[in-house]
Amino acid sequence: MKKKIVIGFMFVFACFALSGCGCSKSNFSVSFNSNGGSSVSSQTVKSGESASKPADPTRDGYTFSGWFLDLNDSQPFDFSSKIDKDITLFAKWSS
Repeated sequence: MKKKIVIGFMFVFACFALSGCGCSKSNFSVSFNSNGGSSVSSQTVKSGESASKPADPTRDGYTFSGWFLDLNDSQPFDFSSKIDKDITLFAKWSS
């Protein structure tokens, strides 16, 4: 009986230890794909915080139109949104 209690206590302790081990990510990467434009540095953002809007990239013969969450330019990125995963933003250009 005493052995079962000790094993039960160890199991509960292990569950608490694993749940609080910092296994969840606290920082995320925001990468910028300038699609042929000048390079833009990645950012490390704390979970739940917003990314900083970088200076607009440049590209000869094109005008920068904004950062998007996909290559199809269908989801513009809102720099006030909270970051909760690694993301890559894509530059949109108009000629």
